Amino acid sequence: MEGIELIKRNKGVNFELKELPLLYQIFLKTYSTGREALNLEYFKFNDDLIQLTSVTYFGENDYENSISYLLDINELEVELKNYAAGVDLFHTEGFIKIGLFDINDTILLGINEDNKDTIWRLNGDQGNDRPYKEKMEDSIFDFVNSFRRVVIKMNLLVRRVEEGSLYKKWGESFWRIKEDEEIA
Repeated sequence: MEGIELIKRNKGVNFELKELPLLYQIFLKTYSTGREALNLEYFKFNDDLIQLTSVTYFGENDYENSISYLLDINELEVELKNYAAGVDLFHTEGFIKIGLFDINDTILLGINEDNKDTIWRLNGDQGNDRPYKEKMEDSIFDFVNSFRRVVIKMNLLVRRVEEGSLYKKWGESFWRIKEDEEIA
């Protein structure tokens, strides 16, 4: 799975956030946001479900970072109030936060006429001459189409699980680990 397929579809969300650019409103009416919106894979280890994959953005200049989540409607309402009050510097520059990457960076959406619909990265770590913020894509749809599913190798390694030993039973939403007797 790649791109927009990695985000769950909405089941009829109704909201009024006219301050948002039209493309982002269309995205919100069609796709889910929030902490459970990404189509992630899990594997069963003992009695626990362990995250097997992440949804990772692959952009220009070899930038890649896993998506933590995109803000849900309630969080966006709070963010729009913060924007109106100019709480953060990026608010005064015409941006709102719409999501978070796993490592340090924030996902911004341009909402004024100069940057409408564009997606930017607010750099959480400005070391190594990284700029304060950088444009990533022209729209939310370009942004999510750069998503790829990536196996989290560390989650397998620390449990001494080989990726090739994973399988799914028909109708189950998680992966299982083949036991020695199942392999034979």
